[in-house]
Amino acid sequence: MYQIVGNSSYGDKIERALFNAGGTAWSHDCKKHVYYQSANSLKLTGRVDNRHEYRELHDPLCCTGNITRFIPNYVLHMWMATSDNGVAATMYGPSLVSVKVGNSIPVKIEETTSYPFDETITLTIKTAQSVEFPLHLRIPKWCKSPVIKAKGQAVDVKLNELGFVVIAREWKDNDQVAITFPMEINCVTGITKSNGSRSSVDTTESLTAGLPYSFIERGPLLFTLMITGENTKYNYGIITSQKGFTFKKSPLPQKFSWGNVTLSITLKAQPIDWPVCPKLAKQTIPKSGKTEDITLVPYGCSQGLRITMFPVVK
Repeated sequence: MYQIVGNSSYGDKIERALFNAGGTAWSHDCKKHVYYQSANSLKLTGRVDNRHEYRELHDPLCCTGNITRFIPNYVLHMWMATSDNGVAATMYGPSLVSVKVGNSIPVKIEETTSYPFDETITLTIKTAQSVEFPLHLRIPKWCKSPVIKAKGQAVDVKLNELGFVVIAREWKDNDQVAITFPMEINCVTGITKSNGSRSSVDTTESLTAGLPYSFIERGPLLFTLMITGENTKYNYGIITSQKGFTFKKSPLPQKFSWGNVTLSITLKAQPIDWPVCPKLAKQTIPKSGKTEDITLVPYGCSQGLRITMFPVVK
């Protein structure tokens, strides 16, 4: 659909799926996988089908091996040709693309970034001769104030009807485009909409519509509370009015793994009585004045047991 329609919203959806649910679809040693995963889950074993548990479900391990196909599939579609003889940055990440633009002039574009863990991206044009072509840059919908500079000069961030900024100019060898997508930490609230689903929140009983919840996100990344043992405390509601988030970031390792937790968000949460967790509360919870710090990590770095959708405290 992205190739056919060209609307930037498809890039947003693909990135959100890959960076979050995709990262935790298999175990960190890549030897086991899950068929289903839940935003909230305190139990993986003992189910009827056991497909929420990381397992070697059959031999050969065809599903476990095939899960990794979405990484190269994503990379292959990070850049796409455009009908005006240009090229579009449709999704972001470290890459090197070789294309023909303008009057079939070959160029290379090197993308240097730690996105989605970082908010800066640098594109370097490699060309044997000056060439004029339009460069289309997708602007994620979650980004409120993008900053783009081409060869050190500020670019007017004016989106076209598809959600892209188009920079049409003559490019020379080693010209650079610097992109910054400021990533704000947001506390998002919502209401569950469906009945009968076993995979959205609770995997042991049917989900009920109309339940309030909140979650934390930064850029395209969803954050979650990892349950690392029997003593991990998880009975919390999120105070939705708070602004005092503490964000920590460490450099990415040279050899990346989804098990490397390089980002964290610490926030105030209210201890609550949550006897039927992970099922959500039927209504918002009043403030008690008592708070504790909890630390969330990217959902894609988590493994199995987690709380992501919290009761709402107002």
